[in-house]
Amino acid sequence: MLRYKTKEITAKNGKDFIADEGILEFAEDEDQKILCIKILDDDEHEPDTYFDVELSEPKTTSSNAVAVLGKSKTAHVRIVDDDAVGVLAFRFPEMKVPEDFSGEKEISIMVLRQAGAKGLITCQYRTEDGTGISGIDYEEATGTLEFPDQETEAEVKITIKPKGRFDSTSIFRLYIEEPTGGATFAAHTDGGEECCICTIIVGTDQDTKRRADKLMQAFKVNWDVQIMARDNWKDQFIDAVFLDTGEATGCAVAVAWFFHLVTMPWKVIFALIPPVDYCGGWVCFVCSLSMIGGVTALIGGKPSGDAKTRATFAKPSRNMETARAGLEDDGPLGVVCQLEANSTKQVLLR
Repeated sequence: MLRYKTKEITAKNGKDFIADEGILEFAEDEDQKILCIKILDDDEHEPDTYFDVELSEPKTTSSNAVAVLGKSKTAHVRIVDDDAVGVLAFRFPEMKVPEDFSGEKEISIMVLRQAGAKGLITCQYRTEDGTGISGIDYEEATGTLEFPDQETEAEVKITIKPKGRFDSTSIFRLYIEEPTGGATFAAHTDGGEECCICTIIVGTDQDTKRRADKLMQAFKVNWDVQIMARDNWKDQFIDAVFLDTGEATGCAVAVAWFFHLVTMPWKVIFALIPPVDYCGGWVCFVCSLSMIGGVTALIGGKPSGDAKTRATFAKPSRNMETARAGLEDDGPLGVVCQLEANSTKQVLLR
């Protein structure tokens, strides 16, 4: 057994609570007791008040046991005033929200009613652009929040739009203002007593960002080389169109321009071949072979008209006049190459 007794601090006996004292008895194997103290309610708005409950004089009837008090021998009791209408504030003054690349995402921002919850109160809420723009980064939200009697929480829902953010963030703000029913705003928050502000920061999802970083690393490109390749390709077209005559003068310049204009179409066509800076020169190699093959096919195409050219080896003969004209009867026989176009000519090779 042990004694208990209430003790006033800021709460007063008969006004805030009913003082009590007595003895608590614990039976064998019993390890807890419930102590009831009456709290007095009133309609007066006042700060929270406190009183203590103290334990003392532990005793036991068993000669084989000793009763002692533990470390928590005093309970501090707080009487919360429920006659105040309350103070409004955001649960979190700043929220960081990852966007959802698959579609729109709805978030809930909690508004708390603290230090009282009596009666109906309301406040207005609205969003304000920062670096985030309504209609592009989020959907504008305006309206009225209502807190019925004894209601201590309300939420504002805002829709976040997917924008493909990677290293960038979009910032906008949510205001609550114009309270009714006697409610106020927490003075220590952003906005002070006139309003309360929650800053919302929308960024990329970290898992998505890590996957994108790995993909970029896999396809990493030396951008300095690509810039140089682009400049080289541009120079090919400049050289194909414009002529650098150097120190030439007079007739030499005219001749140079004449041949330049004649060959310009070919120069422009071959300027389409990418420089060797791309893909280790393989693109240039394949395109060059294709161009050479095309030019070869164009120049060496089938002749037009009915003309035919045929080369045959004829049997050696002593009776051919052309052969006798150049050889003695007992001379060595030769090979006759017969060419046919529109007529046939025989040539004796000795």
